[in-house]
Amino acid sequence: MKDHDLIAMSCGDYELLDSGDNMKLERFGEIIVARPETQALWKKQKPELWETAHAEFEFKDKKGSWQIHKAVPESWTVVRTGLPLIARLTGFKHTGIFPEQSPNWEWIEKKTHQEMKVLNLFGYTGAATIAAARCGAFVTHVDASKQSLDWAHENANLSEIGEDKILNIQESSQSSRQIGSGLKKRHIRK
Repeated sequence: MKDHDLIAMSCGDYELLDSGDNMKLERFGEIIVARPETQALWKKQKPELWETAHAEFEFKDKKGSWQIHKAVPESWTVVRTGLPLIARLTGFKHTGIFPEQSPNWEWIEKKTHQEMKVLNLFGYTGAATIAAARCGAFVTHVDASKQSLDWAHENANLSEIGEDKILNIQESSQSSRQIGSGLKKRHIRK
């Protein structure tokens, strides 16, 4: 993989509009959001654009919440690198879509083929899972959050991925201990 393969360009329904002062201003479809970004240490380049934000995620008293400035639907569809994905404002400043991961989704689609089996750990809302399943792979999608698994299922339905192509597994700390314990036992026996 070459370095230029890992550059996330503005395309489709996503665009990074500006960043700075520990914030980033992004467009997800028609919705513009301002979110904290600790790596944006410079000054904002286009301060006038920030007035267009529909919502801004703010921290007050060590708690974060969205401040809504314009109407925002409960959920909406965003197409990124050909993947239709459902966006929502979450209590953790996320939208359910990580656009910086789109070069990985493109790579997955280039390298995945029929009959391949893929394991997606910490699969969240399922973009990488869907990228692989669209190419014919059978994907085991694992996440600890039932809400994330439900969201991934919605995203799979949006892409018309059959239920026979994705196995969703909710990981729990108990299952992790059992798996870890089993691995440990196998290792000791050798």
